[in-house]
Amino acid sequence: MDETFGALKTTRFRDYSDMWAKIRPAADRIVTMPLRVKGVKAMIGAVSWVRLAGRLALIVMIVLIAMQIVPIWQNVLGAEPFGGNLLLYTLVSVLAAVVLLTLGSAFDYSIRKRIIAYEDSTMDEYAPCRNKMKECVNKMMRSLARETERGTETPESLSMILNFGDYDNIEVISTWRPKSMLFVKKTYIRYRVNPKA
Repeated sequence: MDETFGALKTTRFRDYSDMWAKIRPAADRIVTMPLRVKGVKAMIGAVSWVRLAGRLALIVMIVLIAMQIVPIWQNVLGAEPFGGNLLLYTLVSVLAAVVLLTLGSAFDYSIRKRIIAYEDSTMDEYAPCRNKMKECVNKMMRSLARETERGTETPESLSMILNFGDYDNIEVISTWRPKSMLFVKKTYIRYRVNPKA
């Protein structure tokens, strides 16, 4: 972000570089908010290791299943590889993969629930930071709207996707709830918007 806003210093949008310097502490506070939730930092590390172990279990499972299906392995490893316990090892790897992947999802869900609960309980504490960020986005949207008035850009060419639709100088084109895992809809709404004068 620093590079992006720093590059604006040499353009007519240099005010935004200064704006970023002023708004950055508020943005940092909002971004680091999840790390203030008790136990979340350790859980994030645990999720990473559980997901890695789950992926390794999947790889082992695929190799073991391939050894049972593809007959060429018998030519290389013999008629009964692993002392005749190949099926047992395959079942254990399937079980490990399922348990680890489910555990990773459960940890992730628990982390999200804790962060949401913390955010709800500290809504007033972070309100000034959110208001500063909203004011910054409103200022940017006003600039984009002026660009469309000048005729240098069309509103459609400046179309973007936002997580909130309550900004000034925007026209909401469409809204939707993103899907997770192909069929479960998430609770938040995404907005496709164009700048509007």
